[in-house]
Amino acid sequence: MNFCCEVGLIKFYRTFSRCRRTSKLIYDNRKDDSGFALGFRCYNRKRSIFDKYNSHLWVQEILILCCIFARGKYDYEAIKYEYRLTDDSIFLSSRTISDWLTFIREVCIHAVLKISDGKIGGPGLTVEKIHLGRVIDGKWVVGGICRETKDVFLVPCHDNKRNGLALVEITTQNVNPGSLIITDCWKGYEGLTQEGWDHLTVNHSYNFVDPFTEAHTQNIENLWWQVKRSLPDTYTRKDGSLFNHFGEFLWRKKIITEPSQAFLVLLKHAAGLYPPPK
Repeated sequence: MNFCCEVGLIKFYRTFSRCRRTSKLIYDNRKDDSGFALGFRCYNRKRSIFDKYNSHLWVQEILILCCIFARGKYDYEAIKYEYRLTDDSIFLSSRTISDWLTFIREVCIHAVLKISDGKIGGPGLTVEKIHLGRVIDGKWVVGGICRETKDVFLVPCHDNKRNGLALVEITTQNVNPGSLIITDCWKGYEGLTQEGWDHLTVNHSYNFVDPFTEAHTQNIENLWWQVKRSLPDTYTRKDGSLFNHFGEFLWRKKIITEPSQAFLVLLKHAAGLYPPPK
């Protein structure tokens, strides 16, 4: 409980809006002794218990799940196994795990958006861009990486459209003006030059690096390999939004500089997005 208070997830005291009485955080062990639930009791109102923040999970069950997520590389069976090691009386359904992982990824997305204006590149900078996505459930994705800063963007194509107009729109939304854009020779990229972007291409059918311009997309190819690797082994369409998985990937790449601190950073981001009531 002290740890949760220290990182800002909960507070020792809160004031109820109706009666303006201040109440202290209490333990609620009425169900069993396998864990602890937390709640606030208003002694000015009978049976006014606000426990577990509207979750049926024990606090430590949530913390364990956050810890497993923060470590990376996980799947449902591994999560269930780790819970059984902690307490063999704990059982979480795949649906519960999926819902909580989706919630945690949303925390990651908000954390990434908070530190970025959403655009990469700029005058004098090079952005490698590639049309992606056929290997993941038929969904098309556009990704880009700035060579100099290593900033990245990954966005799914709206309505799964993969035409030149959609490419230009996504570029405008995610790349700063003045950037040099390097892509492969897919015809959908022709609109970039027509819209005034500085644009070089490399024909992968002949060369990985263009012999005349030295243009290449090796950084973005490596980025896409990292994205595919970051997806859980059990990933399916039912596993949640693909965009949420991108959010998790960017959170680890942009924010987590020290993996051993990922758990603490995640909890602080959750506390910032969902501060406890006053």
